[in-house]
Amino acid sequence: MFSAALLVATALGGPPDRAPAPVAPTRYRIEQSLETVVDLSAFGQGDQVTANSMVWYLNVTSGDSAGGRVLRVVLDSVQADFVTDASRDSLRGARYHLVLDPSGKVVSLTSGAPSVVGSLFEALLRSLYPRIRAGATAGATWADTLETASDSPQSQTITRTMTNFTLGAPEPYQGTTARRVQTASSYLIKGSVITPGGPADMEGKGTGAAVYFVAADGRVLGSTITTKGDTMVSMASAPAPIPVKTSTSVTVTVLK
Repeated sequence: MFSAALLVATALGGPPDRAPAPVAPTRYRIEQSLETVVDLSAFGQGDQVTANSMVWYLNVTSGDSAGGRVLRVVLDSVQADFVTDASRDSLRGARYHLVLDPSGKVVSLTSGAPSVVGSLFEALLRSLYPRIRAGATAGATWADTLETASDSPQSQTITRTMTNFTLGAPEPYQGTTARRVQTASSYLIKGSVITPGGPADMEGKGTGAAVYFVAADGRVLGSTITTKGDTMVSMASAPAPIPVKTSTSVTVTVLK
């Protein structure tokens, strides 16, 4: 699910064949909070709590492609206390290219700034659009399973997410009309992370919920996403596996 491996690690220490016709760029503000609670009782200590928050500003230009959607994303800036000035400078203006299938699933993502912080942003981009079943009408419900592999300088994980969707009727939203897409999900994650204590294996599970508001042209006009997870981290330097609780919240708004 949402960047669980990066949360654990932090707490413990091609272009398309043809150019799609673009629509007007959408400017987003994404507010994100991340928290981990590490149980250090194996070391005779109490809980270690780490909380971070970030605000991302980005421009998204989208266009149709073979029944799906192509997104061209430019990261304007990021505000975060734990991000160094050098990292902020390297991220500013970074460009990303995403291809979504007709349901909204990301089938390819070209990174504009491979880094630990960049991986957090990539996870946001993967969750920016909901997956909507073709032909779904108001009141429809459906489920799907998505397996995602993540490979960053700090973690390598595989996450299997099972999600239930509900599609609402058109309703007023931010001065226009949008469809509400609600989701409830559960996930399993397994992989490895690099921590200050050395390499570690991790395995865990969690739950999530989200609400998206989607315009008639397919643009996301706003969303909220939350997740909670429980992970066990094993490393040679620890006398026993370390329990880690993670939680995230994301709020997406369109800037006018």
